[in-house]
Amino acid sequence: NVTFLLNSCDSHSEAWEPFFLLLKRMWTSLDYPIILNTETKNFEMDGLCIKTINTPVSESWSDRLMKVLDRIDTSYVLIFLEDFFLESPIDLEHYNKCLNFIINNNDVGCISFHNSPDGLVSSGELTNYALLKPNARFRASCQVALWRTDVLKKILRKHENAWEFEVWASKRSGRLPYRFYSIIPGIPEAFDYDLGKPIYRGSWNMESVTRIMKKTGVTI
Repeated sequence: NVTFLLNSCDSHSEAWEPFFLLLKRMWTSLDYPIILNTETKNFEMDGLCIKTINTPVSESWSDRLMKVLDRIDTSYVLIFLEDFFLESPIDLEHYNKCLNFIINNNDVGCISFHNSPDGLVSSGELTNYALLKPNARFRASCQVALWRTDVLKKILRKHENAWEFEVWASKRSGRLPYRFYSIIPGIPEAFDYDLGKPIYRGSWNMESVTRIMKKTGVTI
């Protein structure tokens, strides 16, 4: 009941091949529907069932995401960006623990797999994770997270870009009756990636790219 969503754009299409090569290598048991969200281009890769959803006419980053979510029929969505290149096999036990938690708790709206800078409140319910206060910065972020699909749709506004989404959707999320969780700093994360550093302001960040190529052996 989960969709794997790569939220991307045509201008970053160079990243798709290394992204999906590493996804296939680092998550060998992945059997979710895989959706690539972009404007007009398409992409396929042997061994992965990728469905491209094109949204050529849209107002913003958030508008395109909203249109894609309207075409997803699973209750949960796991969202990546195109330069979140996986560098190690995912920790399936860690991930499945979080998946089972959100499935079994209807008031959990989001579990972020990257730690939030502040606003964490200790909670013993989900080991190694903490609740995010209603007014926490980056309560909603673009880092890898497992979302309840209908909750994400509630906090999106079609005029916002990705950076505005992180600011204003975080505030809107605090007014909803849903719990948001983030991993506690210092805990090994389920997904090993460089937090969106390989692409900076539309260009390759060669320091990050070179390190990842050397570590994984995949050409970017």
